[in-house]
Amino acid sequence: MLRTSAILMALALFSAACGRGEPPAPAQPEAQKMEPQYGGIFQASTSRMPTCLYWIANTCNTSAGKSTYLPLFEGIVDYDYKEPGKETRGTGVYGGRLAESWKLVDPKTYEFVLRQGVKWHDGVEFTSKDVLWSLKQWGESYADGGLRTSAGLFEKVEATGPYGVRITQKNASPYFFESITYIEPRILPAHPAERAGNPTGDALVKLYDENPIGTGPFKMRAYDPNARVEMERFEGYWKHRPYLDGLRILPLRDIATRQAAFATGKIDYVALDDKIQVEQMTRQVRDATVLRYWIVQPGAVVFNLERKPFSDIRARKAVHLALDRQALNQNVTFGEGYISLAPIAPGLTNAGVGIPQDEYLQWPGYRQPKTQDLAEAKRLLAEAGLGPGSKIVIKHDRGSAGPSAFGEPVASQLRSALGLDVTVQPLEPATYLSQVHVGKDFEIAVVSGAGGGGEAPALGWDASWRTGGPDNYYGASDPELDRIIDLAMREMEQPKRNELYKQFQRRMIDQAYLAPFPTLAKYQVWQPWLHEFYASLSSNPSLFNSNAWWMEQSKTPADRKSW
Repeated sequence: MLRTSAILMALALFSAACGRGEPPAPAQPEAQKMEPQYGGIFQASTSRMPTCLYWIANTCNTSAGKSTYLPLFEGIVDYDYKEPGKETRGTGVYGGRLAESWKLVDPKTYEFVLRQGVKWHDGVEFTSKDVLWSLKQWGESYADGGLRTSAGLFEKVEATGPYGVRITQKNASPYFFESITYIEPRILPAHPAERAGNPTGDALVKLYDENPIGTGPFKMRAYDPNARVEMERFEGYWKHRPYLDGLRILPLRDIATRQAAFATGKIDYVALDDKIQVEQMTRQVRDATVLRYWIVQPGAVVFNLERKPFSDIRARKAVHLALDRQALNQNVTFGEGYISLAPIAPGLTNAGVGIPQDEYLQWPGYRQPKTQDLAEAKRLLAEAGLGPGSKIVIKHDRGSAGPSAFGEPVASQLRSALGLDVTVQPLEPATYLSQVHVGKDFEIAVVSGAGGGGEAPALGWDASWRTGGPDNYYGASDPELDRIIDLAMREMEQPKRNELYKQFQRRMIDQAYLAPFPTLAKYQVWQPWLHEFYASLSSNPSLFNSNAWWMEQSKTPADRKSW
């Protein structure tokens, strides 16, 4: 899902939160600035790994899985990463990566000057040919849905020389840079395909699975999706020689296993679910750095709009009205979560994007007390033909933090409030993707993101809520949503665009296309020997800016000082 995994992204504007809810605490500052040291193997864990290495393919699981491989690949531009908790994402501040500069030729056209002297991991020179080849792949049927949305914005992509590219949009869009930035829009080499006779489809995916070549600071050393991924320093990296010798990612899905690994120094960072876990961990690792934040992707119950009973708006509204968001927030997050109006993230809401929290907390479904809402929910449910004891199945991805935390509590509320016989089915990531996203074999799903949540909301909505959108597995087909998305994708003035965001949110709730629940508060904790670490703000290791990290050799575990 575009920008929604978890994929789950670091959001700049959460640090600008004010007024409505206490903002997350910043990372603890280091006591004294030290000179970077070379050496060390960064080791972390992930709850999921991609099922393939061909970055562009939609079969490579979600953004959360792909983020494991960020050190291998680069984009044309990227966010200008600073320190955790003070990111510039969402502020329009971008840094050059494979492009060193760019200019706006006219309202629809950008010209990029590419870096010279950049090498692929196999030693071949990077040129504009690689950019043109990659952007063409974004638009192919086997590409990730978000990439297809991005490619759909382009009218023409052409080389202006071996180190120059011109991209012309179909319409001037405020989301142009977002469409070529962050996790999915990476550039891959053209020459493996050329040397193999330019295969397509499954043959192309297989070829690049066997040749995971990038321009990033680390190159592939070993890959076993069931055991480990290892990446070693790329000595020829264009920016500067990375400090770390390498990175190793382990598939430790169980949170208790990850906690134990961190406590014994086996992994260098861990994502924790609540303050109780943090208190326990910091008693064991006293000098650990802690960052608290709201996850980027606001959670929601989503419905299969093409299947009974939730093709009936009355059944959807009943679920929306029955959820007690305040109770969920207290019981699941110890009151540290954020009661969100999906699909816009808490950081954006607090920064004035979309409908303000103090307004929607007065709405049916959000307001307290619940007496009136529950009575209306039971009436609507009966009208929809769902009496007490009606069976409902909720599916969710067990590898995603929000759904895993809220799945059973949401089901419990629907059982007690409405008398429904609700079963929760946690699914392995690949099974969930196959059943829910591809097969549309679900009644209700508990999700993170719900087709939005990033710093460019309409870009995610275009993929997920537009009629026929590449990630629209909900079955939404609403001309009014399409109209709003069209306008928001073209509106260059922020105040007018924000009014369109509000229209979109109201339409989503009026039609009960989803039933939002609170956004998790989570924690990143990393070891005292790890410096300049850029936390991913996700349960999975989104390894941003890894060329800047370094490990204090006097403290690094002996078995990880080098390969």
